[in-house]
Amino acid sequence: MNEKETISINYKDQFNLTKTVIRKSRGLHTNEEENSDQLFMDLQRRGEAASIGTLFSSIEEFGLLSQYSQPFKQATADEIVGFIAAVLKALPRREEELNAFRDNAVYNIYNLVELQALFKYVNWQKLLQNLVGGHLEVGGGLLEAEPLIVVHFPTHLRKLERVVSLFGVRVARLGLLTLFGRDFHSNYMMNQSNRERWRYCVHRLLTLVPNHVSYLYINTIQPSLRSTMYKQVEELSEKVRREVIKLIEKTSWLSNRSIRRMVRKVEQTRIQIRVPENILNKDFLQSQLKHVNISPKNYLENVVALDQRRRKWMYSLINGGVSWDEYCWQLVSNPLRINAFHIHQLNSVVLPFGLLYRSTGNFGSMPPVLAKAPLAFVIAHEILHGIDVTGLHWDEEGKLSDILDSTSFSRLSRRLDCLDNSNSKLLASSKQAYITYDNKKIRLSTKPKQTVAESFSDVEALKVVAQMFGYKQALAGTDKSTKQLLFYNIAQTYCGVLGSLSEVLHLNLSPYPSFSQRIDGMVMYSSEFAEAFKCPLGSRLNPIASCSILGK
Repeated sequence: MNEKETISINYKDQFNLTKTVIRKSRGLHTNEEENSDQLFMDLQRRGEAASIGTLFSSIEEFGLLSQYSQPFKQATADEIVGFIAAVLKALPRREEELNAFRDNAVYNIYNLVELQALFKYVNWQKLLQNLVGGHLEVGGGLLEAEPLIVVHFPTHLRKLERVVSLFGVRVARLGLLTLFGRDFHSNYMMNQSNRERWRYCVHRLLTLVPNHVSYLYINTIQPSLRSTMYKQVEELSEKVRREVIKLIEKTSWLSNRSIRRMVRKVEQTRIQIRVPENILNKDFLQSQLKHVNISPKNYLENVVALDQRRRKWMYSLINGGVSWDEYCWQLVSNPLRINAFHIHQLNSVVLPFGLLYRSTGNFGSMPPVLAKAPLAFVIAHEILHGIDVTGLHWDEEGKLSDILDSTSFSRLSRRLDCLDNSNSKLLASSKQAYITYDNKKIRLSTKPKQTVAESFSDVEALKVVAQMFGYKQALAGTDKSTKQLLFYNIAQTYCGVLGSLSEVLHLNLSPYPSFSQRIDGMVMYSSEFAEAFKCPLGSRLNPIASCSILGK
C-alpha cells in the first residue's frame, strides 16, 4: 500500500462527545444555577479532552511510530495517549500546589536510597551526576555527607511509578517524548501571526537569554539616571521598612518574644534593587555564548542550542553554592520583570529594574502621594510576605523555623479566619457575585485559603502607605483630598476587567483575589479610607467587625 497510513480520530467529535457526557452526567439545564467551582471542573475536563486529542496528531507529526505496522501503530498510539492521560491525572492540581506551598508542605527531604525506593524507574544517582556533574556516592564515598534531595510531592511521584508499572517502560518513554515534543513545539515553534514579530522574538529571548536582553535595554538608560533611581528606591525602601516595624510593635495581641522575632526578620530582610555587575558586563555576557553556534537561517537549531545552554548553566549553579545575585536575578526573576518577589529561603525582596524604571519616572515631578505611594505599597506588600501565614515559618536567615510562639500563632489564625470569612461575604454582596455562561447563571465562589497571604499583605501594606503619605495637604487642580488621591492611586494600580471565563479561571488558579475583590478587600479594613470617603459604620466597605491584623 503506497498511500501513507495515519492514526484515525475525529477531534471535534471527541470534544463534543466529552462535553455532552459531562453535561448529561450532571443533569445540567439552561435555567439551573451553577457554582463556579463546578464550571471550572467542566472547563478542565474539556481542556484535557482537547489536549489529549491533539496528542494523536503530535505522534503522527513527530514520526515516533513511523517504523510500526498499522495495527501495532494504532494500538501503541492508544497506549501512549492513555499513559499521558494517566500521568496528567497523577500530577497535583493547581489548588493543591498553592495550598502546599502556602503551608510549607513541599519541603520533603530524601536521600538517594530513599528516592530510589520511591521511584524505581530512574537511576537517580546517574541522573543527578549527569545534571549537576561531580560524583554522588550512596552512603558516603567521595562525598563528606550524602546528598539530600527535596521532593515537593512524593505522593504524586508514587502515583507516577504506578502509572509506569501499568503501561510499561517502552510506552512511558514514547509518551514522554510525545509530551516533550508537543510542549517544545508549542513554546517555541507555533505560528504567532496574531502578534507583532518583535514582541514574539523578545518574549522568546527573555526566556532563553534574559541577561543579554536585559543588558541591551538597561544600557539605553544613562548610568547617572540609574544611580539616582537606585538611591531614591533605597531611601523609600528604608522608610517603608521602618513603618512596617512600627506597625508590628503596636500589635498588642503578639507576645513580646514574637514581636522581637518579627522585627528582627523585617530588619534583616534584604531588598535587592541593584542589577548585578555581571549582567552589565559585555565581555562576560559574550563569553556565555562563546560555544553557541547561531545559524542565520535555522531557527530550530538556534532555539535548541540556546535552550541547552540555559539548562546546563542552571544545573551548574547547584555545584557552585548559593549565590544571592544568581538565585535572585537569574533563577527567580530577571531585571526586566515588572513584578516584585519575596524569597523566603533568602529572606529577600527582589525589585526588578523593569518595575523600578516604570515606577520612578515621576518621582521628581509629581507630589509623593501620586509618584511614590504605589511603589511604596509594592515594597511594603513584599516585606510583609516575610511575616504572612507562609513567611512566619521561615526565620531571618531563611531557615524553616517558626518565629511566633504557639499562643501568638493561634491568635493570628483566628484573625486570618476573620479575613477569610469577610472576603467570602464581600463577594456575595458585590455586583460581581454572579456571571452568565452558556445561558446559565454561575455563582462565583471564593478561595479564601488560597488568597489569604496576598490579602494579608494588601491590608497591612495599605496601612503602612496611609501612614507615610496620608498627610492633609490640598493639591491644586483637584477637589479630592490627599488621602482620597492616595487610595485612588493605589486602586488604579490593581484595577482591571475580567471576562466571565477569565474570572472563573482566576478564582481557581491564582493566589490573588480578582481585581475588584482585591481592591475592596484591602480598603474595607482601613480606617483612613473610611474617614477619607466618609463611609458609614456598618456599610459594605466599613464593616462593624474589622479584620485588621497588625497595629492593635
